[in-house]
This record gives sequence, structure tokens and C-alpha cells, in this order.
Amino acid sequence: MWLFSQGSTGRGGAPRQQWRRILWSCRDTFRVQIGRLLVHTLSPALPLRDRKEALEFVFDPANPDFLKESLSPGLEHGPKLAMYLYEMLHDHKDALTKRSRVLWAISWRH
Repeated sequence: MWLFSQGSTGRGGAPRQQWRRILWSCRDTFRVQIGRLLVHTLSPALPLRDRKEALEFVFDPANPDFLKESLSPGLEHGPKLAMYLYEMLHDHKDALTKRSRVLWAISWRH
């Protein structure tokens, strides 16, 4: 994960492999917290400009499964996140970049 890729050892001299095990064991927690953050940042209560920036982050080519993981129906925030994304695409389609619309259409099918 990019958060801990700066050096070969982590805090306190722990080997890199140990950090990977720790991060891997926390993946479900990260998935839930990132999903909650996306629900907040894509909320219709926020200005459209801010929501568009969050949408660009979601469609980062470096994280192709980011949106798919966050939209999982088994997660508590998945349906709400899907609703916010649908609302944004449906009600604000003209305000979104063509890239965002295309990426959203591709991700919605998967």
C-alpha cells in the first residue's frame, strides 16, 4: 500500500513484510472506512464542485477496483453510495467530464 512504501522498514524497525500482513489483516476495516468517506464526499448535501473532485478520485486508474469494492452490496454503505453516484450521473450529467461519464458507465456494468 502506498502509505507505507517509503522505506524498506516500518516504524520501530519492523520489516516490510510485517507491515503488509498488518495492512492485509485490516483490509475489511479500510474498505468500510473508505466507503463511509466516499458516501460523505459524494453526498448531495455537498457542493457539486466538491463531489466532482471526489468522483475523479474514485476513477483513478491506479485504483481500478476501488469503486467496485466500495459498491459491494454487503457493505452497509454500498447502496447509499450507489444511489449518490446514480443521482450525480443522472441529475448532473452535463456538469461531469466526458471521462467521468465514460468511466462511471464502465464501472456500473461490472
